[in-house]
Amino acid sequence: MLVGFALVPLTGWLWLDPALAGLVALNIIWVGFGMVRESVGALMDKAVEPEVLDGIRRAIAACAEGAPEAHNLRTRTAGHVTFIEFHLIVATQMTVGEAHDICDRLEGVLREEVGEAVITIHVEPESKVKRTGVLVL
Repeated sequence: MLVGFALVPLTGWLWLDPALAGLVALNIIWVGFGMVRESVGALMDKAVEPEVLDGIRRAIAACAEGAPEAHNLRTRTAGHVTFIEFHLIVATQMTVGEAHDICDRLEGVLREEVGEAVITIHVEPESKVKRTGVLVL
C-alpha cells in the first residue's frame, strides 16, 4: 500500500495506488477465506484419514489378544480429537475384569496410534460373532 503511495508521485501513474490497494484487498480476502475454511473444518466432524484408519485396524488386530473379533468400527475426528467406537467379542465365560483388561490394553495402544482420542468399546459375547470385522491375531 505504501509502495503505491510512494510510486505515484515518482511515476505519475495515478492508477498504480488503487491497483496495488486492490491486490492487497484480494490477498486479505484470500487469506481470510483460508482461515475461515480451516476454522470451520476443525469444528465439523470428518472421517479419519485412510492411513490412520488402517493403523487403528492394525492396532486392534495386534493387541486384542483374548478376543477373537472386533466389528462395527466407527471413527471420526472433531478438531484435534479422534473418536473411535467398536464392538469387541470376548469368550462367553470371560469375566468382566478380564474383558476390561483387554479394553484397557486396546485403549492404551490406540491412544499411542492416534494421540488424543475418545474410545468407546462395547463388549459382546462370542454368540454375537459376525466374522465381518477385524479378526484379532
